[in-house]
Amino acid sequence: MSLHIIELNDRNIILRNLDNVLVQSPGFANIIDKEPVFGEEARKVARLHPRQTFTQFWSQLSLDPLVNSNNHFRHQADLAFAHLNAISNERALKDEVIFAVPSNYNRNQLSILLGLVQSCDFDAVGLVDMPLLVAGSADGSGQAIYLDIQLHQTVLTTFSPQEGNTACDKVIQIPGTG
Repeated sequence: MSLHIIELNDRNIILRNLDNVLVQSPGFANIIDKEPVFGEEARKVARLHPRQTFTQFWSQLSLDPLVNSNNHFRHQADLAFAHLNAISNERALKDEVIFAVPSNYNRNQLSILLGLVQSCDFDAVGLVDMPLLVAGSADGSGQAIYLDIQLHQTVLTTFSPQEGNTACDKVIQIPGTG
């Protein structure tokens, strides 16, 4: 069994092992056909079928009903679950996975994500804040800023050294700047 990492950023979900990127899949879903499509295939038809395209299911991960009701998905979490399954099916992923998540995810979104993963074929063995992971590998001599450009927003996360460790100071979301 090998370890995989899924980096969540709605602009581009990345599945990697310790050496290589295995899958890159933009956070797009489209339901124009009988079977929903995800990732690059959905992104390509997004402008042709905007009412059947969903792009905010990762950034607004929730159980709130979708505004555009349809026969495939009830809420953003259903879309996220189907996207995760599409990614894992592409690589026949059955291994252990660590999720690297954006720093702006709240407790509710994290619990929804972990609930979704319980129904997937792979096992989540870890959850890490992506900006903190990156900042932790910096030299730690001064303040660091992580700029996360997502599909619908930008998130700034600031870090500073505290007692020999790197600590998060602020998370600032800037909507509409992705």
